Amino acid sequence: MRESVPRAPIRLLLIEDSAGDARLIQEALKSDEALTFQVVWTQRLAFGLERLAHDSFDVILLDLSLPDSHGIATLLTVHAKAASIPIIVLTGLGDEQFALEAVQKGAQDYLEKASVQVDSRFLTRAIRYAIERKRAEHERLRLASFTEQNPHPIVETTLGGVVTYLNAAAREQFPDLDATEDHPILESMRAAAIHLQQTGGRSMTQEVVCGEQIFEQYISHVRELQAIQSYTVDITERKRAERMKDEFLSTVSHELRTPLAIMKEFIAILADQIAGPLTSGQQEYLGIVQSNINRLARIVNDLLDMAKIEAGRVVLDKGLVDVAAMLDGVAQSMRPLVEPKQIALEVQLPPTVPVLFADADKITQILLNLVHNAIKFTPGPGRVTLSVAERPDEIEFSVSDTGVGIAADDLPKLFEKFQQVNPVVSETGSKGTGLGLAISKRFVELHGGRLGVTSAPGQGSTFSFTLPTHHPEELFHEYFKAGIERAKREQGRFSIVVISVQDFQELKARFSVEETGRLLKELEATLQETVRSRQGGDVVVRWRRGAVVIVLAATDQAGARAMIGRITHAVGSRPFTVGSQAVTIPIVVTTATYPDEGKTEQELLRLAESRLAPSAKPKSRILVVDDEPKIRQFIKEVLELQDYEVTTAASGPDALQQLQRLRVDLILMDLMMPVMDGYEVSHLLREHPVTKDVPVIIVTAKGERKDRQLGLEGPTYNYLMKPFQIEELLAKVREVLHQSVVS
Repeated sequence: MRESVPRAPIRLLLIEDSAGDARLIQEALKSDEALTFQVVWTQRLAFGLERLAHDSFDVILLDLSLPDSHGIATLLTVHAKAASIPIIVLTGLGDEQFALEAVQKGAQDYLEKASVQVDSRFLTRAIRYAIERKRAEHERLRLASFTEQNPHPIVETTLGGVVTYLNAAAREQFPDLDATEDHPILESMRAAAIHLQQTGGRSMTQEVVCGEQIFEQYISHVRELQAIQSYTVDITERKRAERMKDEFLSTVSHELRTPLAIMKEFIAILADQIAGPLTSGQQEYLGIVQSNINRLARIVNDLLDMAKIEAGRVVLDKGLVDVAAMLDGVAQSMRPLVEPKQIALEVQLPPTVPVLFADADKITQILLNLVHNAIKFTPGPGRVTLSVAERPDEIEFSVSDTGVGIAADDLPKLFEKFQQVNPVVSETGSKGTGLGLAISKRFVELHGGRLGVTSAPGQGSTFSFTLPTHHPEELFHEYFKAGIERAKREQGRFSIVVISVQDFQELKARFSVEETGRLLKELEATLQETVRSRQGGDVVVRWRRGAVVIVLAATDQAGARAMIGRITHAVGSRPFTVGSQAVTIPIVVTTATYPDEGKTEQELLRLAESRLAPSAKPKSRILVVDDEPKIRQFIKEVLELQDYEVTTAASGPDALQQLQRLRVDLILMDLMMPVMDGYEVSHLLREHPVTKDVPVIIVTAKGERKDRQLGLEGPTYNYLMKPFQIEELLAKVREVLHQSVVS
């Protein structure tokens, strides 16, 4: 552990009347190889006080029995002159009670001179600790002063909501806070305390209304003190300004866009010669007007988009995106621009495109802006290529051109607002607003991606942006969350349908794991087809504990119940096959709707599953810990087919965090993981009373003997060697769970 004492020589004042003791102390200080000391020695208190008046020191070694002073009075005199310097009192044998009194009066520590003779390290250790304690004391005082003098109210309560501290600002802002139990500040802190304890979180932010004032609370759970602390900021004026800005944007949007839309419609009527024939000259003039009206509309839209972004008012309306269809739509809309310039516009797609969960309108807007810029700055004949590539955990879109390129000096400011870095202007002379790339960059970042460019003068440009992809489990949660947020925003409804296979155990007994998997995939396809044909739009399906969960966006209870009837009919009337054998799959279907029957994903799932037949309810809960996403997903799917409830963790810390709020019957864990491997996780599990008896299956290729030498042995540890077959995995899981129940 690195010491916090200064690396420079420690300046030490030694006030000691005995020359022999002083020499012993100085020799002990020289023996420390890690630290160096500059020692000033005086034999009388008066001389020591004189040195304190003129020099600075890091620590004082003080003998209380001096020719010109004796006892505690010596300490009090020195402490009064140098309160900020740590003092270590030097005592003789039998003076321990005397030394303890000195510590109570202000000394940092005491040290028997005899102990220095035995081991010089006692002295240097005492000096280091004294300096560190004094610095910590100064820091505590500084923080206490900061808290008390902070202009924002700071409140501390017990976990039960009893006020234990109010700083000056809190006492002034909320004079009756500790005299009433139903104050909004205290009620919000009590609610936050319950939430943080249930979720294992350390902090959260929330808004609270007190009369006509609105406050933002930054609430922390201080576990060491078993307390809740609230840092409160008055945001009333900010909220009022945001409301006024929103109203202004809404008004501007309406007042500008409405006349523009009317003008565009009437210009289109004239251009189509519906109102009468036009001369060639009139058509040319009308084309100029039409071009500039479109340009003005783009400017207005860009300004309003940027204003919304900066106000934090952009809401992403996420859904499943058909990437191929989206790129085709972008290319088709750009054809009228490329054909007159003899520019080839190509779309390149990989054989398979990963599922994208994003705001399709925002992504389309980004692509249109990038392709439009590429066409504008590419002289004909030329080429613009729109391509997609899959990267680990993300998808990359690129727009490349054979245009004029961008100078290296201009690249850093390319995404700044109102920047026009390219010297080339389009053939119409239009330079745009300089907001398109800035808006595109913000939209990409709102999705959790990155936007960048590579370019050189005369060599064209490539603009690329990434968007995160989601594994099936993540996609389900993202879609679920977005559906609830949309329903909340639009004050609408959001439903889930849970379909469980009856007699699931009998089905598994009749067929192999592979055959059962294929049969259930066929069932899933039937469900998707049924829901999509009636519901339209996105359909997200997830296997959970041997049941299928289907998310129905913007669907109320009546719509969900109607969907139950359609699903029951579709599955009941369809023959499923395994080889040449016809199979009937009896199902149970239930539903739950937001917000009528639940307001979170967990509440809705719990309610829907509680309505299933008893045979469909979960038996054992398993936590799978592995840093490889594909392995996690594979094991999860295999176990869920066997009716287990499966939760996954991507790392040791992730697993430990989940286990704080989750009770499991079995942990299946890879041994070799980054950050924290299976050894460390296992030892931490054994030290916790809740998890110490949970059985663990360790998946390893290292060999059982070496692992046991490292302490991973006992009745709760089991091993599964890589590579393993599905049946081996299932047999080991059944064996360990059975042993756990028996024991």
